[in-house]
Amino acid sequence: MLKEKPFWLKLFTSRTVWVTIYPNIYYPETIGDPIYEKEIVIHENVHLKQQSQYGKCKWLWRYVTNKDFRLQQEAEAMAVEVLSRSPEMREEYIAYYSEKLSGTFYHHAATSLLEAELAIRAEITKLVSI
Repeated sequence: MLKEKPFWLKLFTSRTVWVTIYPNIYYPETIGDPIYEKEIVIHENVHLKQQSQYGKCKWLWRYVTNKDFRLQQEAEAMAVEVLSRSPEMREEYIAYYSEKLSGTFYHHAATSLLEAELAIRAEITKLVSI
């Protein structure tokens, strides 16, 4: 379910960040209507599925404390999102997310741009070969 971020969550997150805590997707106050952000909603829905498979608390703990787990979980969500975008935009989004995964936004889940890119491309390959 899509909900605007509640006050308590705003205290702990950037004002532009989406947060998924099963069963809700919390969108930032900077978004007028999240229905127009369908690709991001698709990304966040992957996290809902992941949390339902692992268990919400276990997933959240591992996501926060284990960078390899965070990398794998984000790469999967990013791959689904990239594939939902138009083919001519996909390379641009792979590059964009590779930078984010290897930077401070995702707390250096990947140690380099190359590691991030390879993780995303590996997840895309899994999805395309299904």
